[in-house]
Amino acid sequence: MNRNRFLKELSTALFLSAVGMGFHSSAAFAAESQTPKETYNKYHAAMLAANKIEDVQQYLCKRVNKEINDTPGMMRPMMFGFLKAVMTGPVKIESEKVDGDSATLNLLPDYSKAPKADPNETGTGTVTLIKEDGSWKIDKEKWDFKSQIGGDAPADKGAQPKAQ
Repeated sequence: MNRNRFLKELSTALFLSAVGMGFHSSAAFAAESQTPKETYNKYHAAMLAANKIEDVQQYLCKRVNKEINDTPGMMRPMMFGFLKAVMTGPVKIESEKVDGDSATLNLLPDYSKAPKADPNETGTGTVTLIKEDGSWKIDKEKWDFKSQIGGDAPADKGAQPKAQ
């Protein structure tokens, strides 16, 4: 191989390698620079669109991924179906608290984008994220929903209606 061709191929290889490292570094930087809110918003959108648990595993911490991977293959679709069924529609992130490598988000369903099925229902959510390898990952998501039937109880529970 002549010297000029060798140098040209070497410089092309070095350029492609540098470009590849640049893409890798910028992708890593983008993941590192994401806030817990941004990470959760991406996870939530991905979960709503997902067809299988593997579609969202990249957003989950190592502990959760180990639990998923330890679940027998035939059980995963059932587990995913359950997770998908309890996943709320649009959400509002009410607050974000970051403490070192852990973060907590407090959530509310966003009824301005998706009306309540039950007008008496209220819900709140809490998401815990942890930083692993420089990126925020979902560790736990918990939702509590309450529904009420009827109005407030009378002040005097023993009071009987008066006969007329």
